Amino acid sequence: MSNLPLNIDIQQIFLHLLNFTLLLAGLYFLLYEPVKTFMGKRTAYYEDLDRQATEKLEEARRVRRTYEDKLDEAEEEIRRQSEEAQKAAAEQAQLQLQDAKEEAAHILAKARAGPQRGQGPDLGYGGRGGGAAGAGQYLRGLRPIFSGGWRG
Repeated sequence: MSNLPLNIDIQQIFLHLLNFTLLLAGLYFLLYEPVKTFMGKRTAYYEDLDRQATEKLEEARRVRRTYEDKLDEAEEEIRRQSEEAQKAAAEQAQLQLQDAKEEAAHILAKARAGPQRGQGPDLGYGGRGGGAAGAGQYLRGLRPIFSGGWRG
């Protein structure tokens, strides 16, 4: 077997090929398989995290839509109640205005009829109806208040 040039021995070449094959097999089982298993678990873990995040995001969107719908319903209810309150206030104002007009008309009718002499309101100064004498007496009673003291 030593007929090959450069002192190459076939048996040595086969032994080196066998050693290289054993080295590759050992590296495959010692490094490649554990790394492959680790990477598979890692990929599955991150895919599971992504799936959970997607589910939670969808749940959050669903809850948000639910709350937005409730908020829209509440805003509609507030708007409706506001309109009802405004209508009720307008009706109440209209009734009060009508009552005030009726009372004003009644007062005007009484004023136009006028009081009869001696039947006016009692002011407490000089008899019924008072007249100018009653008003003067009333104003003289106020003088101490405005003049800074009592000056008879």
